[in-house]
Amino acid sequence: MQKKSIKIGLLTGLLEVIYITLIALFLWGGSSWFNSSDNVLISIIMLLIFVISAAVSGLLVFGYPIYLFTKTKNYVEAVKTSALSILVIVISLGLFLLIYFLNYSGC
Repeated sequence: MQKKSIKIGLLTGLLEVIYITLIALFLWGGSSWFNSSDNVLISIIMLLIFVISAAVSGLLVFGYPIYLFTKTKNYVEAVKTSALSILVIVISLGLFLLIYFLNYSGC
């Protein structure tokens, strides 16, 4: 695997975790920012955030691998780069779960 692909795989995985954290913080604070009344606008805003989030996440994780796949025909490098990004996200999930269970398990 090329060094550039390793760096990009690690960076995009880390950026995805940061992006997810920022969206989670926005949603966590959203109840105090928006009126809690039953309003269709809140549903629209949430769905728009979901769609934009899916687009940004797809671009972060699969943007460079798609470039590798289509332009350079380097299929193996493309798959390895996306797999590395996903691995970083899965490891981050494991760390967040560990932190959660250590804080809330009563230990």
